[in-house]
Amino acid sequence: MLLRVPYWSFKDAVSADVCDLIIKEGKALEKQPGQAGGKVDPKIRKSEIGWFPHASWVKAIMLSHIHAANNQAWGFHVHDAEQVQFTHYGLNEFYDAHIDAFELGDGMRKVSAVLQLSDPKTYVGGRLQLQDTYTGQF
Repeated sequence: MLLRVPYWSFKDAVSADVCDLIIKEGKALEKQPGQAGGKVDPKIRKSEIGWFPHASWVKAIMLSHIHAANNQAWGFHVHDAEQVQFTHYGLNEFYDAHIDAFELGDGMRKVSAVLQLSDPKTYVGGRLQLQDTYTGQF
């Protein structure tokens, strides 16, 4: 299927109180260094990550928005989702340009979702950029 739009956005998808609760629970998760392509490479990614359990309420919120966007924009057959990753970026930490897909077939990632939890007025940087893989345009 050809995509009608390359991305979908929900403004104010969750309340500030819900964001605060996700941050609180995310900070309590066991942390590990962020990986890129299955390995730790501080030239590509420098951050800490934790994983919400598969049955978490955070995953349910993410899935509701993923399904809504998918139904309105793409129509992919989405039958499961990975665990929700909680990423914390400290001063001078980053995740460089990368592709959110690693395998073809039934288990391939068809939709990636980002939930911005922090108020953008409280930090500098951290812009999410999406690149069209056909044109190379951001």
